Amino acid sequence: AILYFFGGGMVIGPDKGDLPVMRKLCRETGCDVWFPFYPLIVIHKKKITLIPGCDVWFPFYPLCMEYCITETYAMVYECYRKMIGLYGGGNVSTCGFSSGGALPEPLPQPRHIVVVSPGEVPWNDAERARMQALDERDVSIDYAFMVTVEKFMRHGCENVPAYMLSGSRGDFTGVGDIHF
Repeated sequence: AILYFFGGGMVIGPDKGDLPVMRKLCRETGCDVWFPFYPLIVIHKKKITLIPGCDVWFPFYPLCMEYCITETYAMVYECYRKMIGLYGGGNVSTCGFSSGGALPEPLPQPRHIVVVSPGEVPWNDAERARMQALDERDVSIDYAFMVTVEKFMRHGCENVPAYMLSGSRGDFTGVGDIHF
């Protein structure tokens, strides 16, 4: 089973590019797609079929324009917990794009983690300086956005764990394959 995380800087939802990826995953794996919404309500577009290794979950997690990033992680973790209950430990992989690529960190023992351009808040002065120096050449993300997005991710909460803001600061001990 695959737990799919869309990007969008935690401030915008999935875009039209996510649906072709979902269709390709479905075509190439013969899977069904589940669309959990926040709060966690599982809506399935077809009849319920639980074939281990053949389902893709596409959670519509809460965005940081209205919620703290802790709510996003809580919903993602609950999806993962339900998937482990259905498919068994070691049978769930994750796939994430951009900011969605940073979400797998707290999940215990996914089979694989696949991330495409994972984004995170710069977490120290050296990283901020390096990002700023590369800003003119970075065609995808503006330095100013990466610095100010932390305010949105916190959404007024000060007690946000560092790994929720900067995924590379997480503990990856015991995680299986990680593909970038």
